[in-house]
Amino acid sequence: MSDSARDRAIASWLSDRIAEGRMPGAVWWVGDLDGPVSRGALGCAALEPDREPARTTTVYDLASLTKPLSTATLAALLEQDGGLDLARPCEAWLPEFRGGPYADATLLDLACHRSGMPAWAPLYVRARDRDSALAAIASEPPERERGSTGYSDLGYIALGIAIERATGRDLAALFRERVAAPLGLDGIGYGVDPARTTSVAPSERGNAFERTLAGERAAGHRFRDRLIRGTVHDGNAHALGGVAGHAGLFGTAADVARIALAW
Repeated sequence: MSDSARDRAIASWLSDRIAEGRMPGAVWWVGDLDGPVSRGALGCAALEPDREPARTTTVYDLASLTKPLSTATLAALLEQDGGLDLARPCEAWLPEFRGGPYADATLLDLACHRSGMPAWAPLYVRARDRDSALAAIASEPPERERGSTGYSDLGYIALGIAIERATGRDLAALFRERVAAPLGLDGIGYGVDPARTTSVAPSERGNAFERTLAGERAAGHRFRDRLIRGTVHDGNAHALGGVAGHAGLFGTAADVARIALAW
């Protein structure tokens, strides 16, 4: 397929999805170690208060891509350096789990979504910092047996905190030092410089989706109701200051591609 034919095929498929209302816009990057063979942008990055076109330079809330791009990458680098043993039970770094159902889960279990932890819980109802978030996770009953795979935000929140405790550094600083800087990336990271907010795609007006997901567990909780732009959309990451193991990164499609190619 020629480059122009590839561009047309990708653009046509994405245009159909935008027309269906699946998303307001999209940015794509396709390539290999020699560089991109197709890249582009379609539709809108923002719909309100004004319509703004999506661009290849548009910065997005990368949400759960934070898990592989930051947390799993840092865990692998730290083990490679001898600074973290992923085979150790997580209670070595997370004593909040001692005596509970997750005490024997290893850091690798957390990284591979096989700790048995639930997929999600509105930790922000009970937690406002890392210690209380861990206590809230420890009190959540397992959703499955340890060793069986089940996607879990909670596992990656715990893994991120374990990495911070093992190194004495926060994830934002570690990501800048160990991932972004060596790759020459100065645009991807946790949070957004206020001066760059206009280049960031908004995610949602308020947290209507999470409000529905949390249901009665979050009765009385004050959810955000403004347009969320330049701050992390995920409620648990927001409660942890925007820096967490499961969410919090912002970046462009090209930033994501560069880290993926480094892997």
